[in-house]
Amino acid sequence: MKTVIIATDSFKGSLSSLEATKAIMQGLLQNSKFNEYDFVFLPIADGGEGSLDALVKKEQQKDITVSGPLSKLVKARLGFIDNKVKEYDDNGDLVEKKEEAKEGEKEEKIAVIESAEACGLTLLKSEEKNPMLTTTYGVGEMIAYALKEGATSILLTIGGTASNDGGAGMLAALGAKFYDNDDKEFIPTGGTLIDIKKIDISSLNPLLKTTKIEIACDVTNPLLGSTGATYIFSPQKGATKEMLPLLESGMEHYAHKLAITAGVNIKAIDITGSGAGGGLPASLLAFCKAELRSGIDCVLDALNFDSLLKDAKLIITGEGCLDTQSINGKAVSGVARRAKAKGVPVVVLAGSHKELEESVLRSLGIVGFSTIIDIAKDQSDAMANAAKYLSVLAKKL
Repeated sequence: MKTVIIATDSFKGSLSSLEATKAIMQGLLQNSKFNEYDFVFLPIADGGEGSLDALVKKEQQKDITVSGPLSKLVKARLGFIDNKVKEYDDNGDLVEKKEEAKEGEKEEKIAVIESAEACGLTLLKSEEKNPMLTTTYGVGEMIAYALKEGATSILLTIGGTASNDGGAGMLAALGAKFYDNDDKEFIPTGGTLIDIKKIDISSLNPLLKTTKIEIACDVTNPLLGSTGATYIFSPQKGATKEMLPLLESGMEHYAHKLAITAGVNIKAIDITGSGAGGGLPASLLAFCKAELRSGIDCVLDALNFDSLLKDAKLIITGEGCLDTQSINGKAVSGVARRAKAKGVPVVVLAGSHKELEESVLRSLGIVGFSTIIDIAKDQSDAMANAAKYLSVLAKKL
């Protein structure tokens, strides 16, 4: 069986990954070169916004009520996938191919959780943004729900959060208890991390011990310091200059309490990437043996992408703008890197491209690329009619 894999990210401002993939499919169906090929229709994301929709169809997602960034109740989506290869037919309908678990292995049930669903910046008005006050408690409630529903693995995305609490709120929702200097229990926020006297994890959800947690992370910022969670990310979350040293002092205090409670060196918590999501990974690194991974690698593994490559003769991938970020850990580079390892050529269809030499793309196994902007009237036309132009590009392959 010869297959063509169509695996594209979203074209931000124009098309979702599903819509982009469908548009390319429509073009290929008009191209006689591909008459003898089967198609694998695989919307993807790079582990950030859109990962849930790429991995789980909307009708299979679950809405639950959790605490929002300011503790007001919000509706948050999450979804579950198992060890089935996600494919789509010509009409964009999901077709699942079951991969049986190996002998002695438990069938995997992966919960896909986007932290921003519970504590995202988009849930707040401009005047409400304040990382001194915001919490990740709702993220913990989402994780607790997933564990209750039988998740054996959790894929957690941490982009777009409004918090800087180091995941303390999340830990509280999962059973940890925080006590202040008066031995009163409280739920810390970014502004009250400094008040933590003791952390008690004796009631932490026991299912965390047997659940694999992968954190999709594409930044390298540590937890603490001038390049850490507070100083790099908090200003965009509403922190003023006056707040920064207060938030940093609280985070330093919290990090030491985490390390003491977990019985680890603080270097085990303050690692590359742990400053993402307002330091949310730190608590999971301390107590849950979580793993920070490239977002696109998390998504491709969840989709069993490598198993699809054995029959593939070509991969078509793409995103809104093909640039230096594309080749440094984003969706296109993740797909290309894995395809090259298996000797499968890759073609990129993008909205536009910036400052990339063909030699760099070829080194990734990308044999060619085309962009919408080269055939559209202008940028506005390209954005408004992206689906039509993607089909045209695919037809010309």
